[in-house]
Amino acid sequence: MIRQCTKLLTDYPKSKWVDDASYMMGAAFYGRRDYVAAIKRFEEFPTKFPNSPYVADARFMEGLSHYRRKEYVDADSIFRDVDTRFPKFPRRWELYYFAGETQSQLKYYPAAEYWYDRALGAAKARHEHSDALRRLGDAYFQAARPDTAAVLYARCLKVEDRGKQRLDVALARGDALRDMHRYQEALDFLQEWKVFAITESREGELGLRVNECLALLGRANEAIGGYRNLVEKFPRTSVAYEAQFRIGYLYESAFQDFDSAAREYDKLRSQPQSEFSSQALRRSQNLSTLRQYRTAIESDTTQARASAAFLLAELYYFQLEKPDSAIMHYRLVESEFPRSIFAAKSAYARLWITTHDRGDTLAAVALTDSIVARYRGTRYAESALYLWKRWSGRSDERTALFDSLLANPDTSRAGLFEPEVSFKPPPSAADTVVVDPRQGVTMTAADSVRIDSLRAIAKKLKAEHLKEKD
Repeated sequence: MIRQCTKLLTDYPKSKWVDDASYMMGAAFYGRRDYVAAIKRFEEFPTKFPNSPYVADARFMEGLSHYRRKEYVDADSIFRDVDTRFPKFPRRWELYYFAGETQSQLKYYPAAEYWYDRALGAAKARHEHSDALRRLGDAYFQAARPDTAAVLYARCLKVEDRGKQRLDVALARGDALRDMHRYQEALDFLQEWKVFAITESREGELGLRVNECLALLGRANEAIGGYRNLVEKFPRTSVAYEAQFRIGYLYESAFQDFDSAAREYDKLRSQPQSEFSSQALRRSQNLSTLRQYRTAIESDTTQARASAAFLLAELYYFQLEKPDSAIMHYRLVESEFPRSIFAAKSAYARLWITTHDRGDTLAAVALTDSIVARYRGTRYAESALYLWKRWSGRSDERTALFDSLLANPDTSRAGLFEPEVSFKPPPSAADTVVVDPRQGVTMTAADSVRIDSLRAIAKKLKAEHLKEKD
């Protein structure tokens, strides 16, 4: 095709078919996935052939070529231009659909919903209708609107007749019901699709979702049994690796049986590298570290026990991603080691979680006042007041007190606390990297006992204070 078009353009430059040949050459480049050449051909087309009936098509294909190159901003601009300049463009369903796809890739889901809805209105063929419904549902799902997504997926299932796409929509509707916390309904719905999943050779994919619903319904033992069946039935596949990981995770999260969880995670060590083997290795190391911290808490000196207890709380928060458990352990540090500096560190950590994770203003006010009252004369009182000022954006008695302490630092009670004696983490923990957003730096677990100090930013704080005064 390209050779014939080139010959026509070269040998017959004044032919009435020259615009056809130029457009077809661009389309041929697009078909060969040579999108750079296609863009060049389509981009120059309107200038060379302004009166050609292919001007709108060339402009659209230029946008589609940018889309294939993942140049989504350029594609979006061109699609909008086509929609504005060519209101009678005959390929309107394609235009709207790929404009929606572009917005989905940009993760701007309200705009994606707009375009998919227009594609739905322009749909004439059965599969155009079902594709638009499915992607419209996907956009609502990604925008955290699973209720609307579930309704759209149900409508799509009444139209879609292709086996693979039909099962895709069914699985997506199961995910939407799950995200709506309608676990039993999701389970019942997914189980109806077992025969279809077997026909499409996707039984494992369906089984993962079924067992997830069982776990969410509190039927963890059944879920573990189901995951084990998947591991045996689909060995050395991504389904088996994910199922094995989920077995370990259920032992860890549902039963708090860390020894069994570690054993299940370790089964992935001998498997090929995957996202699940990486996660399993990390969680297994964290559980090993957790057990060693607990042993240290029971057997070491008071201050080293306080340090280990604090690190245990940090591990729950940063590595195991369990803020509720972390808060419980921070509280234990405060109650069991009140004279330790780790009690102050734990109180500040709770304030951070209360503000940044939970956004609880009333609790943050109470906790800030508590820290100031208990730790006045230490840097942790200043830290708490500074956090409150930056997070709340308010001007109140707390920010006024912070400004006062910044101008006249108070360390009168710092000596009342026992000096820091850091518990030396076990080797597995020393290599664990903790990214602490409270400081915005990367540190090892051993370093995390020194977080929240204002010493490194004292000059910056004073500069801000003086600037605000001015």
